[in-house]
Parts: sequence; C-alpha cells; structure tokens
Amino acid sequence: MKKHFIAALAATVALGFSAPAVQADGHLTLAQILLADGDQFDTNQDDFDIVTEAILATGLGGAADTMELTAFLPTDKAFRILVEDAYGLSIKDEAALFQAIVDTLGVDTVRDVLFYHLVAGTIMSGDVVAAGDGAEITTLLGNSFTLDFKGKKIAQIRLTDNEPFLRDPIVRAVDITAENGVAHVIDRVLLPVALLD
Repeated sequence: MKKHFIAALAATVALGFSAPAVQADGHLTLAQILLADGDQFDTNQDDFDIVTEAILATGLGGAADTMELTAFLPTDKAFRILVEDAYGLSIKDEAALFQAIVDTLGVDTVRDVLFYHLVAGTIMSGDVVAAGDGAEITTLLGNSFTLDFKGKKIAQIRLTDNEPFLRDPIVRAVDITAENGVAHVIDRVLLPVALLD
C-alpha cells in the first residue's frame, strides 16, 4: 500500500511540469545531470542553466560531483520569478538574469542560497513523506526549511523557507537519481533569509 501511495505522490507532484532534459538512472553525478545540456543559457525555462552557472561561479561544482547529496533544484523560471517578485524586474534572457542575480545579491549570498538547496545524504520522495507535515529539513547552510503538505492525500508538498513575504517553492518532480544522490525539482527559489521587509 505504501509503495502505491509513494508512486501516486510522485505522479501527482510531477503533473503539469516539463521533465528535465535528462532523466538520470543513477549512473551520472548530480554535476553531470546539471551539465547535460552543455552548460549554456537558452530559452528553456524548465531546465537548470542558472543554478548550474551559479554552482560553477561559486566553486561548488566539486560538491555536486562527489558528496552524497539531495538537491532541491529550482528551474530557470524559478529564478525569473524571484527577480520579478523581489525586485520588480522582468528579465527573460537567462544570461542577463543570472548577471542581475549576482550583481544584486553578490557571490557570497548566491553561495548561501545554493547551500540552502542542498541536504547531506540521499532523501527520496518516500523519505519526505515519512518525515511528515511540519518536519524540518536541515540544509548544508545549517538553516532549515519546513515541509508543508497540502491536501488530504498530499497532493502538493510546499517547502516553507525563511522569506515570509514571497511564495514558497512547491515540489514539481521527484527522485531524479544520480550516482551521488538525488534531485527534486522545485518551482521557486528557497531563501535562507528575508529579502523583503
């Protein structure tokens, strides 16, 4: 029964989302999954060019290649929404959007935001469900975010971060397995601190 429930959860949270270009089968590292489309900015809002470039710019690529991690990966669209909601800027070009994020937040803050999306060890969707509504997930930054299950049958998992004024991320795809962990796709950027007053 629990296996069917978890499978249903995985199917439910993935509804309406374009799957990443690479569906890993455990033979690629998280870094290789991120670099699958050639590490280039493009017009696909549902891939991970901005988070990939941020990892490279902050020197975190080694961790994504070697450490056993769970990554909650925001899509390129998630970063565009962040900049629109927090700063009122509508930037569609990914390269310009990435540069605006670095210029506005600074490399150290971008590094902190990245660490806030990473958890030591492998946490599959079934582990998230088992942790339960209200469970806190401690990240590599040291801060935590909270699981918020919506609906009677957990139709939606929201990750409540430390920015109270912007919408929290929703998990949109789960269990993209890698050689050194797993990735789950989220539709907003997790923020370890408040950007707005």
